[in-house]
Amino acid sequence: MVDHNELSQAVKGAEELPIIEVLHHHRVSGLNTDIPILFWNNPLGSTSTLVPLSYEQQGIKMDPAIAGLLMAGLISDTLNLTSPTATPADARVLDDLSRIAGVTPAKLAEEIFA
Repeated sequence: MVDHNELSQAVKGAEELPIIEVLHHHRVSGLNTDIPILFWNNPLGSTSTLVPLSYEQQGIKMDPAIAGLLMAGLISDTLNLTSPTATPADARVLDDLSRIAGVTPAKLAEEIFA
């Protein structure tokens, strides 16, 4: 599950599948699993910050196109880092994604919010 941990927010039929991982940045709700799972819940402004951190943790090089998509998500979720939920980690990751994608956050934010 990404960006939520509630079956009521999941795709139809999710309750019939084994949940093996949760990547999330909101409150934790009542999720039960049959086996231990990786549950990474971090108080950040965006799940689009958690994904690059996962890449880093695994030592995986990110493709520029993926970096650009994650930039768009991070900019949208944090209102280009102006949201009260934005953190210094969001800013660092946005800077890293910008270098990888070759796009400035200000330019992309302008296009997103236009």
